[in-house]
Amino acid sequence: MFTPTRTILKVQAASFALNVTFLSPIEPDDLARQSFPFSYVYVDGATTDGKAHTIELYMDITGEWVTSDAKTPIQWQSNETISSAYLQVRPVSLSTNFQDLAEDGTVFHAMSSVRIVFFFCSFDLCYSFFRWAMKLNSTISPLISDLPTGQGKVENTDGKWPVLAHYVNLGSIRQIPTTAWAVGLVRHPVIIFRGMPQYGYYWSRWSTIGDAIDAFVADFPAANSRALALDNRILADAHNISPDYADLVSLGLRQALAGMELTLSPDNNGNYNPSNVVAFLKNNGNSEGVNPTETIYALMPALLYLNSDLLKALLEPLLQFQASSEYPNSYAAPDLGGPYPNVPGNTQDNHIMGVEHSANMIIMVLAYARTTGNGKLLAKYYHTLKTWGSFLINNTLAGSQDPADVVSAVPNLQIKGIIGVGAIAQISAVVGDVDAAKEFQAAVSNLTQVWMNSSSINGMMYNLFADKLLQLGTFPDTVRDFMFGLL
Repeated sequence: MFTPTRTILKVQAASFALNVTFLSPIEPDDLARQSFPFSYVYVDGATTDGKAHTIELYMDITGEWVTSDAKTPIQWQSNETISSAYLQVRPVSLSTNFQDLAEDGTVFHAMSSVRIVFFFCSFDLCYSFFRWAMKLNSTISPLISDLPTGQGKVENTDGKWPVLAHYVNLGSIRQIPTTAWAVGLVRHPVIIFRGMPQYGYYWSRWSTIGDAIDAFVADFPAANSRALALDNRILADAHNISPDYADLVSLGLRQALAGMELTLSPDNNGNYNPSNVVAFLKNNGNSEGVNPTETIYALMPALLYLNSDLLKALLEPLLQFQASSEYPNSYAAPDLGGPYPNVPGNTQDNHIMGVEHSANMIIMVLAYARTTGNGKLLAKYYHTLKTWGSFLINNTLAGSQDPADVVSAVPNLQIKGIIGVGAIAQISAVVGDVDAAKEFQAAVSNLTQVWMNSSSINGMMYNLFADKLLQLGTFPDTVRDFMFGLL
């Protein structure tokens, strides 16, 4: 079973029916919590025979969480705070050269310090000991680690794999109280943006990782309640469209947000100003670029639904860079360059996809402004947006442009380009550039008429969505109805 925030496994363990839930909190109204890269795993359940049984719970992670190479040297240690205990592991030498697995961070495995034992041991000892101890209903406290130091390899030369484990004995019970663990990966810094390190937004609230973990562990009951409320709200809204749509939203929302990093840069005194938030998103495709506009564009409806400031945080670094003297092109860049986590800015010649990315950016900036009523981005970056609008006028129907989506037809891209011109017409009016607004609006009318008279209209015209979202009225409903009739 899955929801927008959790995946739930139903497990039968002897006479107990267990729920094992993987909860990835989505906290759109609290950016510190949203930026904290931790998730929960929790267990609850009850006996199926009505009798009391002794229940012991165990969870572990291994060094494989921090590197893809079993020969990589790693180091580990344990820590206790006022209310939690946590284990941590990281590579001895951090590296930003990684493929699909971060090797520049520290993994933490935490739990409330009430009634638990935590330890390090090799994979073989942990599993053989626990099978023996639980079978004999033995206490776990005599366990002695067979790893003599806090450093080794993911797989040592003797074949031992370091395991970071938490154990809790719940005693003889009929009902399992909700028991939660926390797992997270902390990278510090998160991103290097134009040569400057960016750090997790959560550092504006917590001064140490121990404080942050303590707060996360203690917050589990409230976080669980907030997640349930968010699930219920999202699923109710999605079911108003269709049950199938609700399933798609449940499958996609965590994936949509998982790659987003909310960051801050410190001032000269090392303090973090929460108002200077910028966000970065890794392209999980071949380019490994950061903040790809087509991915953010696809995310836009979800971000506007959850918290429009999340969209602004992703747009801000793109706009900052392209408004600077470093950027040479008259159209929007596809991304900020890479490979992730290095974000130098993208100055390459991407003219052939200029319509796609320019329209994406203009549409998203206006969508943010209309949703929030905040026109600061429009005014701050108007010159850049206007330049992109002029590019759209001259290139939308040129026939030499490619869509970012390789399966999309050119007429669909042209729709987006025309809507982009309509969007910049509205932006020009908002900032008081009346003459430009008239010129852009006249161009919209001309481009729309030429497009509608074309004999090559075909394919899925899903970019009509932006016209409805922005309430531009660029295309008549007859176009939409015609396209629906082709389905």
